[in-house]
Amino acid sequence: METVIARVLGEITRQGHEGKLFLLGGSTHEGWLEGLNSCVIGDPRESRWRRYVKYALLSAIALRQFKPDVLLCADGAALKLARPIRSLLLHEAPIGAWFHETLQDEHISELRTADFHLCINSANERLLSNAAELKGQRIYLVHNPVDVKHSSQEITRPEREKRFLYVGRLTYEYPKNIKDLLIALAGVGGKWKATIIGDGPDQKKLMNCAHRYGLTDRIEWLGWKVDPWENIESASALVLTSTVEGFPMVLSEAMARGLPCVSSDCAGARDIVETGVNGWLYKAGQAEELAAILEGIVTGDRQLPESSAVRASVSRFDSSNVVKEIIDACAAECARRNGSPRFHNKERLDSLRP
Repeated sequence: METVIARVLGEITRQGHEGKLFLLGGSTHEGWLEGLNSCVIGDPRESRWRRYVKYALLSAIALRQFKPDVLLCADGAALKLARPIRSLLLHEAPIGAWFHETLQDEHISELRTADFHLCINSANERLLSNAAELKGQRIYLVHNPVDVKHSSQEITRPEREKRFLYVGRLTYEYPKNIKDLLIALAGVGGKWKATIIGDGPDQKKLMNCAHRYGLTDRIEWLGWKVDPWENIESASALVLTSTVEGFPMVLSEAMARGLPCVSSDCAGARDIVETGVNGWLYKAGQAEELAAILEGIVTGDRQLPESSAVRASVSRFDSSNVVKEIIDACAAECARRNGSPRFHNKERLDSLRP
């Protein structure tokens, strides 16, 4: 969420509009806020009752000063506050729900207070479109952005042996399910190595598991990196074994560098991975199926897609394209609510896409 929000705010500014982040409850680390137009309200160390009072009062004051034309709420707490604040101060501003997870039926009642919804994957779009409680609310499919045009140089591919890559949190089972990666790798023969970048609560357990499977000499554990892509010299494919994802940015970021991906068939991955074009999907939890795909890559039975084709497959997720879709959706909602697609910089968009 931090990466997406920062990227979207930056691109909103580049496209001639003004966006501001109101961060309720603060953040345990605020380095990502550097350079962002933001207002931090509250502190994660405060008691719950004090946080809620502060959110309500300070949010109302800050929003009254900013006078936004649209409110986008990225979680339930913000959505709950948005409605009463609008009733008092911002009568014309539509409220959009922009949740960054795979939604379930239990989210529907929480989402009823929004006027429209930005869905980060197709599964969310289908769920909300079919929800009777949300009838009359607009649903927009707007994926998370990746900086395709400005991504660093393409990742080269090793010639002598295949190299598999994982980037992310290290959890044994839910949600990242790294145990399946280790099980699959244990069943792959031939010449290959694996690099794992990231840390997490189960790192030691996973390293012990790799040792039991005889993988110690084949896996390189690099730990957490501020910018993992700067630490990758070469790779054949990125592997993601998650049981659930909203929109797995690591896939689109890898593809933006020409790296094909092998991913579990979870909700967000289906919107990114095109079998044979930029990678392959396998059924989540089926380590044997994953092993067969990786084995095919090692033996050459599965030809890796060309880097240029992989990169081109995610051009639709470039920040400039995605943020234009967000702006168009917000403009359409402004027009629907108050008859004018006005924005905080007073510009009028020539075309609106519902």
